[in-house]
Amino acid sequence: TFNLRGSSGLNPFAIASSTGANMLTVLQNGNIGIGGTTTPIATLTVLGTSTSPFAFAIASSTGALMFNFGSNGRLGVGTTAPSANLSIQGNAGQATPLFNIASSSNSSFFNVSSNGNVGIGSSTPTANLSITGTAGRNPLVIASSSGFNMFTFASNGRFGIGSTSPTRSLSINGDMALTGGLYDASNNAGTNGMVLLSTG
Repeated sequence: TFNLRGSSGLNPFAIASSTGANMLTVLQNGNIGIGGTTTPIATLTVLGTSTSPFAFAIASSTGALMFNFGSNGRLGVGTTAPSANLSIQGNAGQATPLFNIASSSNSSFFNVSSNGNVGIGSSTPTANLSITGTAGRNPLVIASSSGFNMFTFASNGRFGIGSTSPTRSLSINGDMALTGGLYDASNNAGTNGMVLLSTG
């Protein structure tokens, strides 16, 4: 058993380099500082130095860097040079997702696959953006800042403009302005003045 008890006004434990540079400090309040800090402000405070590119890093058993906080405050996962506040970089041939948010039952909410496809409600996105609805919910709704419905993709595959419950493949609630032709089932645009008749 190893026990250290500080005296009044003194920190119980400190380690410094041969030049006196602080390496590790334990304060009287229990806060621990690693690096160039003698006054850690949290339970664990890590301060990088000018000679270290990372304030904190985790590597594999082979020394490959897996996770790091750079001295510029950026967080890198799988990369030693994060180009954003959070940078995630996969490995060559990686089959697992780069990023995934799932429920407690492991149902995927948001997924970024290793090929760059993004899935919402899908763990295996097949396009640049794949959205899979859940039972009782529409896959996609776009509304204005005031909450006015602009577009709705319903769970039955119908598309509504200005409608939250489209009743046909395309339902438009409001006026429509069209430039171009209307094509029939034979892909014919017809002629000027032609009248379109419903088959229903």
